[in-house]
This record gives sequence, structure tokens and C-alpha cells, in this order.
Amino acid sequence: MLCGASVAFAAPVVPAHAGAPDDPQTALIMGGTFMPTPSQRWQDAVVADYINPATGADHVPVVVPYPASGASTSIPTGLANLAAAMAQQPDSQPYVVAGYSQSAQIAVLQKIDMMQSGQPDPDVTFLLLGSGNRPNGGFLERFDGLVIPGMPGLNFNGAAPTNGDIATIDVAAQYDANADFPQYPLNLVAVLNAFLGFLYTHGGYADGPLPQLVPAVWPPSQPLVGPFADEYVAGSTDIVRQVTGDTTFYFIPTAELPLLSPLRTLGVPESWLEIVQPALRVIVEAGYDRSVPFGEPVPAQLIPIIDPATFLVDFTRAVVQGADNALALFGADLPGYAELMELFDDVRAWTATEIGEPYAQAVSWLNDYINPFTAFTAIEGPIGEAIQLLFDVSGFQEYLLDPALGLIGTLGGLVTS
Repeated sequence: MLCGASVAFAAPVVPAHAGAPDDPQTALIMGGTFMPTPSQRWQDAVVADYINPATGADHVPVVVPYPASGASTSIPTGLANLAAAMAQQPDSQPYVVAGYSQSAQIAVLQKIDMMQSGQPDPDVTFLLLGSGNRPNGGFLERFDGLVIPGMPGLNFNGAAPTNGDIATIDVAAQYDANADFPQYPLNLVAVLNAFLGFLYTHGGYADGPLPQLVPAVWPPSQPLVGPFADEYVAGSTDIVRQVTGDTTFYFIPTAELPLLSPLRTLGVPESWLEIVQPALRVIVEAGYDRSVPFGEPVPAQLIPIIDPATFLVDFTRAVVQGADNALALFGADLPGYAELMELFDDVRAWTATEIGEPYAQAVSWLNDYINPFTAFTAIEGPIGEAIQLLFDVSGFQEYLLDPALGLIGTLGGLVTS
């Protein structure tokens, strides 16, 4: 969310003419944090990987610049620039508004403004990439109401609406801290994995914003192509697609745990990491309830939904899998491995039904009535707002914090533009 707060950004001048029906449509694209004007390579990748396959039409990217920072001017300026760019679009032509990371929140705010305006909606489709407002997974919904003084550009305003009859596409990669934050934050392994996912997964959409001359930091991004699944199954590589109201949600599985990505960056072979990755994935996945639809708003909660017996079976199975992977490095197999896997599957089926189902009902009830996270944000929110007001009236925000945040954003923009 960073760029110079003192720099004025104007909305782009988009030619307002209606082309032939088979002409490419316009895609108004905004960058994320440190990306006030994303590179042409990144824009083209967003169109090719996400916009075209999700909409079934060809698009030409047109960048909408804004001060992509945590400064107080960032989101309001971005919202004004987006509204101006949308106003220039011909009524007869459909188009797309694509927001990534911070600008996905700008797109959500624009959608809310349209819902509240009472005016006829233009023929627009919103595409949200790595959105913190994703109802189930977005960290702005997990901690709805939280206020961080000094960072007004980071607004914990909850879930994006899905009832506006405005076509929306929401794309999230697994373990992206912005859009797939753990539901159970007391699982510190899952939280650490998500924080590393902010770098290795959230930063990797469209192959990442860095120029190609920089050595690859992220694995190649996975375009929105099928086959699509209805729900996520642990270990599956199929993209999941679900529809809630006006929004089509996509979930892109991540084969590599971000938790181990620093070791990958250092050159540790994947075959070595596969010794510990299965067991670590079981621990990480215990921080989520993958059975909840993507379109259902879910705050952070206290007690994981998986019962201890089923977790123990899953973890033991993963340890055995890791042992087999270790032996494979020497060209050997774990004796009786296939039979052990079948046994674990049978035991898990029993524990998940006989123990897991009543356990999940009890835990769901407890989480509804005992939630320290929502209690904390209810108390902290007004306190944070009061501190932010003090920053505003004293000039501390305008004359110190905003310029500092803006400078960081400007420096980031030099690399990503």
C-alpha cells in the first residue's frame, strides 16, 4: 500500500469509443502495495492468467494509477481515480475492473458505492486478486473492526458484499495471508506459514511484480483453467470454483508450503523438503475449516474444528509418508507402505464420523459464543480510532507518517513499474 503521498495521480484518459463486438474489451487494472503503476508485463499476465479465462473474453489492460501506500491518501485517491476511469467507459461496452491486494479493497469500496447509489449499474465485472475482503479467508474479515493507528490505508472493513447483482470474480491462492488467512490464529504454525505466504504466494500472482531481470522469487503462477472442483481436498491440485450471490470464487491450491520456501530460495532440493512437508501441511491445514464456503463471512475463531483423534491419524499418516519419501532418496521404499496408507484411510473414516461430527457441532457452538478475537476488535477498534483522530488533528499523520509511508511506496514503485 505504498507510494508518495504528496504525488498527485490522475486517472488515465481512456478512449471512449465503442468498438466492434469482437474487439477486445477494456480491463482497468490497479496494482497492489508498492505498485502505483504496475509494469506492462504484469498487466498482460493478469489479463492472460485471470481476466480472460474467468470472463471468456479478450481484454486490453489500461492501468489506473494511484498512490499505493498505507498513507491516508492512498485509498481515497485510488477510489476517485477508479471512479473517473469508469466514467469514461462507453455505456455500450462491457469492461472489467481488476484490483490486486490493496486495490482489490478499492474495487470492493467502488462496488459498495454502486450498490448504495441507486443509479443503474454499468456493464462492469469486478475481478479481485488476493483480496483481504474475501468473506472466508480475507484477513480484513478475519479481524473485522481492527484499527491500526497510523495506517489508515489498512482498513479492516470486513467481507466484500455478494448481494449487489454486480458480477464479481474473487481469486485467491492457498496460504496467501491476504486472502487465505488461518481461521484459527492460535495455530502459530499456520499463521507463520501465512505470513511467509504473503511474500511467496500473495506476491506471486501473475508471476510477481518484479522485472524479469530479477531472479525468480515465486513459482510460476497458475492460470484459471480447469478442471474445477467444488471444494478443496487436502493435497489436490485442482482449482476450486464456487458461486455465492453475484460472486464467483476461485481457490488456487499451492503445492509448496510457504513455510519451507526460504529453504527453497537457498537451494534445498524439493525431495529433501518432502520429508517434512506432509506433516507440516497437516499442522497448517488444522488452522482452517475448508468445508466452509468461500462466500460465507468467517471471523477468526478460537477452537479448531478438527477433532484431536482425526488430527492424530492425519499427522501419523503424514509422518509415515515423509519416512517413505526419505527412503526414496536412497532408492528404497518403506515396507508395507501401501497397506499402511489404506489402514490410515480406514481409521480416519471412522474417527471423522464417530468422533469428528459430534466434536465439530460442539466446537461450532463454542466458537459462536466464545470468541476472544471479535471481543478484542470490539474493544480495540474505538481506541484505535481515537488514537488515529489524535494523529489527524495533531498533524502527526499528515506531516510525518504519510510522507514516510509515501517515500517507501515511491521507492517500491521504482522497482515494480
